[in-house]
Amino acid sequence: MRKILWLFLFVAVALPALAQSPEQVVKRLYTAHKKYNNLEKTVKACRDCFTPDFYNLFLQSLQTPPEGGDFLDYDFLINSQDEWSDFQVGKARPSGHTFTVPITVWLGEPSHGRDPKQTITRGNVYLTRLDGKYKIFEIKHGKEGRSVLEDLKGVVEANRKK
Repeated sequence: MRKILWLFLFVAVALPALAQSPEQVVKRLYTAHKKYNNLEKTVKACRDCFTPDFYNLFLQSLQTPPEGGDFLDYDFLINSQDEWSDFQVGKARPSGHTFTVPITVWLGEPSHGRDPKQTITRGNVYLTRLDGKYKIFEIKHGKEGRSVLEDLKGVVEANRKK
């Protein structure tokens, strides 16, 4: 009986520690992106970081009609077509059932790190809790809040019409 009590106590303490915070989810995604340096590989490798709707929309956006069509022409994680050198994840801000995590990306030669002379891009990653885990459902960049979700929907919709 004593062993069972200790086991229950251990599980009760250990399980919440295994759950990733919103910041950890975003950091895991961008760390993987540094490794793969390929948007499609990164998103597929980190599938569990995204809501099913966002992930499926991304997959649909990759399907260009045989006669050609629209496509996503930028890396939506870094908001650029250029190389990038580093990233920084900010502190999550809760708002109802969502969390907003600021992200800063340094563009340019990967060897330059966070060189202040390099261009930076800032954005926000939006997460919600789904099945007990934080999942990304939107990413917005810049002061105007360029919506990745809207960009993906635009590509999918444009290709449906062809």
